Parts: sequence; C-alpha cells; structure tokens
Amino acid sequence: MASSRLEDLAIHIDKKIANIKKCLLFRDIGKNDSWKPVVRKMHNEVICVHDLLHKMEKEVKEQEKLNYSLQEIRKSAKRNQKTAERLLELTPCHLPKIQSCNTMPTEKCKGETEKAVELSTKKEKKAVKEKKPIKEAALITKEESENVPVNTMPTEKCKGETEKAVELSTKKEKKAVKEKKPIKEAALITKEEFENVPAYLKGRIKHDEINAVVQEINKAVLAKYKILCQPLKSMSAPVRSLYHRFIEEETKDTKELFFVVEEDIKMFTQLKLDRRFYNILCILRHCKRVREIRSFGLIRYVIC
Repeated sequence: MASSRLEDLAIHIDKKIANIKKCLLFRDIGKNDSWKPVVRKMHNEVICVHDLLHKMEKEVKEQEKLNYSLQEIRKSAKRNQKTAERLLELTPCHLPKIQSCNTMPTEKCKGETEKAVELSTKKEKKAVKEKKPIKEAALITKEESENVPVNTMPTEKCKGETEKAVELSTKKEKKAVKEKKPIKEAALITKEEFENVPAYLKGRIKHDEINAVVQEINKAVLAKYKILCQPLKSMSAPVRSLYHRFIEEETKDTKELFFVVEEDIKMFTQLKLDRRFYNILCILRHCKRVREIRSFGLIRYVIC
C-alpha cells in the first residue's frame, strides 16, 4: 500500500515538473525572433475566439428574452381559455344554439329560405284578417253590487295575515344578505399558547412578533378575498389578472377554504420572507393557526 502511494506521488511530481518545463519553453519562444510571427497568429486567433464567444453570449441572452415572452403569452392564452370555458359553463341552457351552415348559400338552402319567407308572409296576412275585436269588461249594475256577499270585503284579520307574510319575506331577504360567508381570519396567539411552544421552535422570537405576522397574514387574506368577491365588470386590467391567478391557484383540496401563497404575502404586506418569517410560520403551524397544502410546486397557507 505504501509503495503504491509513493509511486502516485512520484508520477504527480513528474507531471508538475513537465508543466513547468513547458512554461519555460513558451517563455523562451516569446523572446526568440523566429517564433514571434507564430505567437502573433496565435494571439489574433485568440482575439477572434473571444469575439465569437461575445456574440454567442448576446445571442443566448436574446433567446432567453424570447423564451420568457413566449412563456408569458402562453400563460395569458391559458387564462383566456379558462375564462372562455367559464363563460361557456355560465351560459343559460334556453339560449338558441348556433346552427352550423355554410357561409355560401346553396340551391337547397335558397329554396328552404324562400319557402320560410312565403310561409311567414301568409301567416302575417292571416293574422291581419283574423284580428278579433278587443274585449272590454262590462260595468257592474246596482242589482249585481247588492247581490255581492259580505265575506268578499277584506277584513282586519286578512290584513294582519298579509302584513305578516310581507314581514316574513323581508326578514328572509335580510337573512340571505347577512348569510354571506365571512372571510376567515387567524386568531392571535395567547400568552399561554406562546409559553407552551417548545424552546427549539421559539428561539429568540417574541410573542408580539408572532402576533404581528398573524395580523399581516390576515391583511393579505382580506385583500385577496375582497378581490374575489368583486364582480368582473367592475375590475381594472391588473386586478382582473390577479383574479385569474387566484382562481388558477385553487384546487379540489382548497374548496371553501381561505388561503394565501407567498406572492400574496409579498404583494399585500410588508413582511420579509426570510428565515425568521419561516420560523414564525412553524410556530403558527404548531399552534394550529395555519396549515400547508402543497401541490403543483406551490405552498398554500390555509387559515385554520
């Protein structure tokens, strides 16, 4: 074993000596006049290679920009497709369907349209001829008014019942307005909960710092779901793009849940997503204020 190691060391030292000898040779060649044109040629070739590399770098950067713009176009196309699919889902069933017919009218189509026009004109003529006189209600005589039973007149009891029915309907309408699902917010952490957090999770983090992060996350949740509650017609272009992003981020697991992602926290709050922030998130998970849903490379922070 020792002999093989010594042999390896000897080979390594020999290689180093050979490299030093080559360097000394090249140094002597630079001083020799006969080798100067060769050195100049090599120098020119190195400059050409350097220029080519510079051009290659420029081309690569341009291709990267193109790739980024194409990705953006692809994303916008996907969004448009999703909105179109949503519009198709929301269209009422009773609307007449578009009949697939050729743009250029054929002889058969012409004949059918002419027949339809003739039928419609005939029907219109018949309707004009068969116009009935407008029927009017006859006036009530004195004898008829005397024969009317007394029970038909509205009593106080009937009036009370109608008023109650109206009140009930108004109450139901008010309840329907009130029963809109409120936006869920994470509760602040109490001192008792903070004391029960393990020391390895706490570190040097204070109770007030954790509650400050909770309030900022709540702010982001409120801002996000206020946008989702708005009607699409009233939205501006940037708000609409946010709305589409929020819908894309939703999955089957997040139905009827309130959550935010890191982009929302960056956008709607002044929090820094550093190591301290993620440590506080661990404490919030431990205290069951927040839980994570991971899918499609996104972490969704769900409010518990």
